[in-house]
Amino acid sequence: MVWIGIINGEFIGPYFFDENVNGRNYSVFIRRVALPRFRARRIRNAWWLQDGAPSHGHPAAREALNRTFPNRWIGSGGPVAWPAKSPDLNVCDFDSWADLKRRVHKRGPPTDVDELVRFIQEECRQYPRDSIRRATASMRRRLLLCLEEDGGHFQQFLKTRRGRNIA
Repeated sequence: MVWIGIINGEFIGPYFFDENVNGRNYSVFIRRVALPRFRARRIRNAWWLQDGAPSHGHPAAREALNRTFPNRWIGSGGPVAWPAKSPDLNVCDFDSWADLKRRVHKRGPPTDVDELVRFIQEECRQYPRDSIRRATASMRRRLLLCLEEDGGHFQQFLKTRRGRNIA
């Protein structure tokens, strides 16, 4: 399992979990990995967005987020609930993951897990910041459309070019 965050137009990470993600190791990750990376960049008043994965809603994870991002996190059991079936409001889900995966696969099949990890790390370092900035800039439009549609479907209002969302 790999975690990548996006802040200020760049990836934070990747971070690789050595075991299945559960509430315990996810809360440890938040405190010992994510928070120090935010602090190292002097990030203040950031928001944390996560989906509805079971480990994300674990009481230990919610407690870590409440301490680290008080009233500034979106997810199951959080101050702002994660809207069900809403990947179009997550930059990684609607854009970056698929592109990063395509870049990693373009290198050819890895010979083992260590090589796959190296491929992902290299692609994250080389990933164009302009691509991340374009994707995050589209969030404002997506959020406004979501509000205009009162939380309903809004994808039909996104203009597409060559089959990709550009809004």
